[in-house]
Amino acid sequence: SAINCLPLEDVVKFLLNHGFEYVLTSKFSQDPLEEHFGQHRQSARRSANPSLQTLGVQENKFRIQWTVATIITPKGNTRGSKRPKEGITVTTSPLKRRGKK
Repeated sequence: SAINCLPLEDVVKFLLNHGFEYVLTSKFSQDPLEEHFGQHRQSARRSANPSLQTLGVQENKFRIQWTVATIITPKGNTRGSKRPKEGITVTTSPLKRRGKK
């Protein structure tokens, strides 16, 4: 529809006017954004109108899940994440005790 194409047209004009030789519009996708808000809708369950606080709590849960997912390497017959692993080491050794204040 024309409503969705007008902003894209503006983006293409901007990029072409600022040194880009061509623009691959097929690379523009809002699928990740739709997937993200789909996760919010799925987490809300029965609540069709979640509060800002509820969305904030859900967003924090997603952030924690993503952080853990980047640390843990999946086992089994999966390819795993293509995201680069940061230099985080997970060990089972006990933490050092803090001194008394």
